Amino acid sequence: MSNLEELFLNISIGLSTPDKSFIDGNDLKRDIINHMPKLNKFVCSIHSNLDVDDLTHLPSNEDIQRTFKGLEDYQIISYIHYLPDDQIGQCHIYSQPYTMNYLYRLTNSFPSGLFKLGAFLFYRILKAGKDSRFDRMRNSPSKLFTAWMLQGLWVIITLLPTLYLNRKHFDKPLTKIDYIGWSMWLFGFLFEVIADKQKMTFKNNLNNKENFISTGLWKYSRHPNYFGEICSWLGLYISSSHMLVGYEKFIGILSPIFVTCLLSFVSGIPILERQAMKLFGTNPAYHTYRNRTPILIPFINFPRI
Repeated sequence: MSNLEELFLNISIGLSTPDKSFIDGNDLKRDIINHMPKLNKFVCSIHSNLDVDDLTHLPSNEDIQRTFKGLEDYQIISYIHYLPDDQIGQCHIYSQPYTMNYLYRLTNSFPSGLFKLGAFLFYRILKAGKDSRFDRMRNSPSKLFTAWMLQGLWVIITLLPTLYLNRKHFDKPLTKIDYIGWSMWLFGFLFEVIADKQKMTFKNNLNNKENFISTGLWKYSRHPNYFGEICSWLGLYISSSHMLVGYEKFIGILSPIFVTCLLSFVSGIPILERQAMKLFGTNPAYHTYRNRTPILIPFINFPRI
């Protein structure tokens, strides 16, 4: 350890002993810095939680910052937060620029939007009572188990770029690739939300009970919500691609490829297309719509699909 030149430290510690205070600069110097004479780069994010009964004798943020004397080269700062009702004190010391900033921007840029989308999908299934795509599986434990495991696999594979990013202990400046990826994610997210909202509004109109939707985004794609979802995952991969190296790039790209293949050939479009033919197959207007409208990508029609 004495020959270490670079150290990236990201830890969270819970402290409950009555004679212990927060992790501070003195701890860093005594337990880390003084044992590494060749250390020239130290990046840290240390979060310590402390059970407290009496706030009177606990250090202030100014007290913690005074312990950073001699560590100016590492640009370490702190903040303290006390929760009297829960009898918990929290101290976060970290180096500038904050090493987790990149991951935060990627994974939590639109938390309220994601919550609204999840709430909308939850409301939709509550209103419908069930997902008819699972009707044939409900009485078959093997088919239901396969569907359950496939969804779990879906989550893991689609998260591959983010999982690889979370292994990184360094940050890079933002590039055009980041903005291109985020723009594609936002485009796909809005495309999916608008398409789902248009279809829900259409189905809630009793006059449309025997009809199929062919307006709004559904005029340009028979499955615009799936197109939006594919764009979202592709955007996340693009924004993370310049942080991935070697085999990580090839494994990470499995995320949008897997989503595209699954929705196009397995669980999404094929099932819905069969259902639509069963419901509207005798309607000449549906065949006109089907022949005129691309199955997935707006304005790009594949004759055989």
